[in-house]
Amino acid sequence: MTEIHDSPVPSSEGAGLRRCSDCKTVKALQLFSWRNKAQGTRQSRCKECFKVRMQKYNADNTEKRRETWRRYRRASYMKKKYGLTDEEYWAMYETQGRVCAICRRPDPVVHSVQERPLHIDHDHVTGAVRALLCRGCNMGIGAMGDDAARVRAAAEYLERHGDALLPCPL
Repeated sequence: MTEIHDSPVPSSEGAGLRRCSDCKTVKALQLFSWRNKAQGTRQSRCKECFKVRMQKYNADNTEKRRETWRRYRRASYMKKKYGLTDEEYWAMYETQGRVCAICRRPDPVVHSVQERPLHIDHDHVTGAVRALLCRGCNMGIGAMGDDAARVRAAAEYLERHGDALLPCPL
């Protein structure tokens, strides 16, 4: 079987060779990475030149690469933990009117580590996603153990004692 060459190599240089598009050196095919192994095509740059090019690109685009990796990790985590894609999150966000499902306010703090303005609330037993909440509401129901009876009792307590102005013991 004749190997496929993406760059023309003079016939005198023999089969199994190709010319690197960067260094212009004729090298053995094994020194070129696969572009598409099923089709038998190889990269146009030798592995050495490709490595040098990637190191320069990485050095020149550090912040861009870091942000791309952060986005990928967040999307991958969200998909694994909640079963939601980035598109599904933003669709929920728009459907909810861009506000917390409990207090109906936008999250006042958008954290630098997280581009998503609202947190994904989910049932800790079934894992089912319920809605998007601001940080305060999410932490509040979490502190109450996601127990509706405790949340109702807390609301009744606040309604009973909301007018009481007692000095703070601290």
